[in-house]
Amino acid sequence: MGVALATVQGLEPGVGASAAVLGAYPRGLHRLEIKPGPGISPDAFGEELDSRPYLLYVPEAYRPEEPLPLWVHAPGTDVSPDTVILHNRFLADHCSVAMVVLSGLEHRMSVGLHARASRDPWPDDVEYTRAVLQQVSRRVRVDFRRVRCLGFSRGGRFCSRLASELTGFVSAIAAVSGVRYPEPNNATRPVPVLAVHGVLDGTNPFEGGAPPYWGESVTDAIRKWAEFNGCKSIQRYHLPQEVEVLKHTNCRENADVVLVKMGRLAHEWPNVRTINVRIGILQFFSEHEQPEMCYSVPVGDEKFRRCDEHIAWARQSGIFQDPSVYGPLTAASGRRDFQWVAYHQVLADCPKPCSEMPLAGGLWALRG
Repeated sequence: MGVALATVQGLEPGVGASAAVLGAYPRGLHRLEIKPGPGISPDAFGEELDSRPYLLYVPEAYRPEEPLPLWVHAPGTDVSPDTVILHNRFLADHCSVAMVVLSGLEHRMSVGLHARASRDPWPDDVEYTRAVLQQVSRRVRVDFRRVRCLGFSRGGRFCSRLASELTGFVSAIAAVSGVRYPEPNNATRPVPVLAVHGVLDGTNPFEGGAPPYWGESVTDAIRKWAEFNGCKSIQRYHLPQEVEVLKHTNCRENADVVLVKMGRLAHEWPNVRTINVRIGILQFFSEHEQPEMCYSVPVGDEKFRRCDEHIAWARQSGIFQDPSVYGPLTAASGRRDFQWVAYHQVLADCPKPCSEMPLAGGLWALRG
């Protein structure tokens, strides 16, 4: 089966993990797009779009033999992807982090009340993000234990949505003026959460209410995340200029939940003279690497229901509808093999399956 699995991405038997990435992808900024194709849900495009753009920034120090952390930026309303890159490319180069900037319909990511999808005409931006991760992972070597989402305002709300819908790939989030607790929360594991929010925010009020998309207070959203992550301890301390930090710690899988409450801040990105948010986000992400784990999803697993459903669909229909995606797999192939393809190619929110022994040259070698 190792030889067969290797052909899924056109690899020769015995070729190691480095062959999964096609050489040294050029450093710098790339303007790319997602188009309909095998393994990409048509929901990512809605009824009117035939492609979806995004930006990829590859740091200058990138070497294809070393996996890179990947930050997924979700822009706020009416914020262009170019503006996001302008403010973050220095950090990408300085810290050797690859960065992706998403692009929503009319510069608005699809997220509504309780971090659910927006109503039509928005396409499914979770599927769009999944497709972006698929494409990026075929261009640069990504450390999938360090894929993060960060965003301001609407972008922060969308990161909250991804924490619920793509926890197999998005391992931590940072939301500035936009943290939400998803209802329902479909996360399959604890998610480290960093939130920065101003008490004077009139757009997304700290105390909740106001816009129909907003709802509960920031404090309630943080409390629910802490409960979901199983946090058992609370630390509270104060910084100059009316900054209060609330840290929920001793959480499952080290998934701390941190709120930086800023007494003088409105709906804006904090001034670096008060607090350097980007450095704080970098530190938070660095301290919260996703724990190494594997889990082979059994039939009927409710926690990984979507993965279970994808495996069933792939065995019955996917191998015929998208043969280029599933390669040599047949209806008689094992569930573990289907789960591995789904995990490696970012087809469904599946965990890394467990293997009694790695398959030499096969897909088991391709993603850590």
